[in-house]
Amino acid sequence: GVIRLARDRWYDVRAVVEWTSSDRKSAHVTAAFRALGDPKTQWVIDPGLNRIKVDFDHLPPGSWNGISVRLDRKGVIDDLQLQTAAKSAPFPGGAVVGGLDVAFAPLLDHVLLPRRTLDLGGLWDCVPESPEVTAPPPATAAWQPVLVPDQHAFPNGGAQRLWFRRIFEIPAQWAGARLDVCFERVTDTAEVYLNGRRMGGDGNGHFPFRVDVTEAIRFGGKNALLVAVSHPRKTEAKGNKPIGWPWFYPKYAGIPFPVHLETRSAIRITDVFVQPRLVPTSALETAITIRNDSAAEARVRVSGTAKDSFAHTMAETTVPAAGSVTVVLRDPWPNPVLWWPHRPHLYHLDCSLAIDGQTVDAYRQRFGFRQFRVVGKDLTLNGRRFTHRRNSILPYWQRNTDAFLREYYAKLRQQGFVGTRIHGGAFQRLCRVADEVGWLITPESAINEPRGHGVTDAFWAAGEDHLRSMVKLLRNHASVAYWSVSNEFGSNYMPTKHPDGPTVDAWLNRMGTMVEQLDPTRTVTFSGDLELGGRGKHGPAPNLSYHYAWQPFKLRNMVPTTSYWLDEGLVPWQGIVWDKKKALILSEDLHPPYAFKPPHGMTQWAGDAAYDPDDGYHRAWFDAIRMLSEGYYHAQVAGWN
Repeated sequence: GVIRLARDRWYDVRAVVEWTSSDRKSAHVTAAFRALGDPKTQWVIDPGLNRIKVDFDHLPPGSWNGISVRLDRKGVIDDLQLQTAAKSAPFPGGAVVGGLDVAFAPLLDHVLLPRRTLDLGGLWDCVPESPEVTAPPPATAAWQPVLVPDQHAFPNGGAQRLWFRRIFEIPAQWAGARLDVCFERVTDTAEVYLNGRRMGGDGNGHFPFRVDVTEAIRFGGKNALLVAVSHPRKTEAKGNKPIGWPWFYPKYAGIPFPVHLETRSAIRITDVFVQPRLVPTSALETAITIRNDSAAEARVRVSGTAKDSFAHTMAETTVPAAGSVTVVLRDPWPNPVLWWPHRPHLYHLDCSLAIDGQTVDAYRQRFGFRQFRVVGKDLTLNGRRFTHRRNSILPYWQRNTDAFLREYYAKLRQQGFVGTRIHGGAFQRLCRVADEVGWLITPESAINEPRGHGVTDAFWAAGEDHLRSMVKLLRNHASVAYWSVSNEFGSNYMPTKHPDGPTVDAWLNRMGTMVEQLDPTRTVTFSGDLELGGRGKHGPAPNLSYHYAWQPFKLRNMVPTTSYWLDEGLVPWQGIVWDKKKALILSEDLHPPYAFKPPHGMTQWAGDAAYDPDDGYHRAWFDAIRMLSEGYYHAQVAGWN
C-alpha cells in the first residue's frame, strides 16, 4: 500500500503475515516502510510493528478477510488494510530497524530534573466489554493489538466500553519517587487500574489528567496498566456535561492522544501561572502552587528564573502536610522583549523548590511577555488597538500535525487573518503552534449543544469544572487573546421568551466571572449570546457578541446602502444597538448559507452573476465582505470572525 505522512511525504508499505500450520489461532504481522519514488532507499522496520501477534481465537481463519491497522499516530493517513491473497509476495530484503517520524509524542515542555518520564505510546492491547469480560479483564481475555494514541472505533450497537492494556517496566533506580500516569485526553470517561488495583479515573472527556499510581507500582519489574474507556453513549454525556457538538465529540472516543509516566516528589509544583504586566509598569507576576503529600509540614524555598534575562526574588513558605499553598512572586522586569504577532518572542521560566539547599522539584513554563486589555470599546495588545480578524477551527482539527498547522496559519495570514477561534472545544496543541508563529487565539469551551434549556441540573457544575480545566491549561499561552465561555447557548438562541432564559444567562454570567477570576489578564465573551441580558436588552457581560447580525440577503440589510449600520445606529435582528461602551466582537459572520442565502440572496448587489457557480458566486461573496468591512473598520469593532 501507499500512505501519506505529510503533504509532501509518501511511503511505500509492505507487510507480511506469518501463519504456521502448528498454530492456526494466531499470526505475526510485520510492516516495513520506504520513501516512495526512490528505489535505492532502504526499507525500515519499525520495532513497534515487528512481529505483532494477532489472536484469531475468536475470528476463525475461514472468515478472515483482512487486518485493519494504523501505522502511525499522525491522524492524517488512512487505515492500512492487509487483505488475503492467493500468492504471497516476498518480504523486502535488506531492511533495517528504525522508526518513522510520528506525531503526538507527549508534551513534556514542563519537565525538568529531578522529574523523569517514560512514554507509553505504541502498541497496546484492547478488548471490548462483554458479559464474558470481567472488570478488569484477565490476561487470558481475547486481547488484540492496537496503537495508542489513536482514534479507536467502538462498535455500533455493540460494546460501549473498551479495555486498554499496556505492559511496561519501571527502572529499579526510580524507587522512592512518586509516579503519575498522565493522559493528554481520554474520551469520554476513564478508569485506571495498575496491577489489578483501581487507582482512579477521570470524566472530563477533553483535557489532560493524571493519576497517582505509586502505591501499586513495581519498581524494577513488569507492570500491567489497564484503562477502561466508556463511550459517550454509555455515559449519557449529552446534556449532562459540555461536549461541544454531539456528532463531533464521539470522534475522539478512546485514547486519542499520548500517555506517559512521570516521576515526582511528595512535595511538588502542581501549577504555574505567569502574568506579564506592562501597566502601570513592566513587571512579571508568577503564582506557583505547591502540594505536599507527605505526613509532615515542609519549609521550602521557591525560585523562578528565565535564564540570563530575569530572576524572581526567592521566597520561603511552609506547606502543611497533605495540603497546598500558592506563592505569588512579583518583580519588576525592565525592557523585556515583547511578544508580538510579527515577532513572537518566547521565554522559559524555570521554577524550583528546594529544602535545605536540595532541589526537590522543578517545573518549566513557556510564556510570552505581552498584555491584552480592553480599553473602552477597544481590544489592545501591548497598548495598541487591534481588530481580531479571525476564522474558526473546529474540533476535528485537533489531530493535525504541527507542520500542517504552521502551513495553515501562514496561508490564513496571507489572506488577511490574524487569528483563530477554536470553535466548540479548546485544545492546547493548536495554541502551542500559535505561540510560536504569532497567531491570536480565542479558545472556546464545549458549552455549545444542546442549548441552555436542554441540559440537566448536573450540567452546571460540570460546566464550571470544564471551564476551570480549560483556563488553567491554556492561560500561560502567549497566543490566547480572550476567552469564549459559550457558543449560542443562552437565551438569545433559546425559544423566544423561554422561562429558563434568565436562569441560563445568569449561569453563564457566573461562569464568565469565574473565568475572569482564574485569569484576570484577559476578558471573556459569550459567542452569539449578546450581553447576557436576553434579546433586545443590554446585560452584565463585559463585551457584546453578535452572530450574523447583518444579513445582506434581507431587504432592510441591503449593501452597500447599510454598510455603515453600526455607526448609524441601525437595529440588527438581535434587537440591541451597539452603544460603543463595550467592545464588540462579531463572533460569527458572513458564512454564506446564513448571511447571503446564495445564490438568489446575492442578486440584489451582484445581479445575475450570482448564479455563476464559479467566478460570479465568489465575486459576490467577496464584494459583500468588502462593503461591510468598510463599515466595520470605520466603527472599530474589536473582533470579526
